[in-house]
Amino acid sequence: RDSFPGSIFEKWPEPSRIKETFVLSVKPGELTGPYDPKRVVTLPLRRLLHSVDPDSLRPGRYYPQGIISGLPGVFTSTLSPFRLKELTPSDFTADLNHPMADVGMKISIRFLDTSLKPCERGGTSTDWMDIILKGPGMQALDPDTPAHPFCGPAFDRTNADPDEGFYKTNRFVHHIDTTASKNLADLYSRFLKTGDTVLDLMAGWVFHLPEHPEPVSVYGLGMNAAEMKDNPSLTRFIVQNLNRNPVLPYPDHFFDTILCSLSVEYLTDPVAVFREAARILKPGGNLVMGLSNRWFPEKAIRIWTDLHEFERLGLVTRFFTESNRFHDIETLSVRGYPRPVEDKYFPRLREADPVYAVAGKAD
Repeated sequence: RDSFPGSIFEKWPEPSRIKETFVLSVKPGELTGPYDPKRVVTLPLRRLLHSVDPDSLRPGRYYPQGIISGLPGVFTSTLSPFRLKELTPSDFTADLNHPMADVGMKISIRFLDTSLKPCERGGTSTDWMDIILKGPGMQALDPDTPAHPFCGPAFDRTNADPDEGFYKTNRFVHHIDTTASKNLADLYSRFLKTGDTVLDLMAGWVFHLPEHPEPVSVYGLGMNAAEMKDNPSLTRFIVQNLNRNPVLPYPDHFFDTILCSLSVEYLTDPVAVFREAARILKPGGNLVMGLSNRWFPEKAIRIWTDLHEFERLGLVTRFFTESNRFHDIETLSVRGYPRPVEDKYFPRLREADPVYAVAGKAD
């Protein structure tokens, strides 16, 4: 079952025109409620729950509205976000508007197939508006409140031991399910051309490479030689710890595209790596960072584990902007697909792992 609540979706045609895509333009606030300046409120710190340490809060970040007491219709379990605009020793300013409240949208729907239901046996119900509106907008950077300080403990890790010791173990595990892997490959296909020279940055034994277009050669740079040797996509590879040496051993303007899958959260000096990536990319070449919500927690940087999934897109966007080497930066997300029934986490997890990407073109 698919749920499209709200009169706005009465405009959709009946699903009789299979394979057609219909696009609906949505005005700002039409689905989220209009942006209201009165929903930007300044409150005393005593309105925060006792379990919340004000020193842990950062202006520009999003937090659950449930940590604020006394808001009408808000309970401690309320996860709807607010953006912290300002924090002083005595009070804080919170923007309670939906992150997309002042943004127009285009929503497209494509009917893939229809069938008759012979009997009622239960099943699942997908609230597509919940998927569409829960998260998007949180990746947008707030120019007035930089949310991700590049200092102090932000890039600390639980396991600060040399990475060589951690990654010498041959794991040969799939970090995301097969549907998510295909979705990530589909995202990458937007940035690849036939005949490209590609770098798989922070490579392992799996490369989420689409079947088409087909690159002419794929280089790999990672931490485990055995895993990269088992990667059939790589034409050659080298072992290098980017946290020890972020200088990429390739000539200027050498690659058409650089892809980095499910690994940016392990970089302790990401801006240095992004600058190097820009150096070895041809002008206009794409750097694409693929993300999901699964990682090695002991090796991920501290700020990564603190952020909402869509805020992580904002963090990686900051890596691009702080490097000052890229333009046309964009974010992409794919969520809501059913998890493969043969996956070891099914049926405990019903949805496929979400995948995200942040991409920019080298100057």
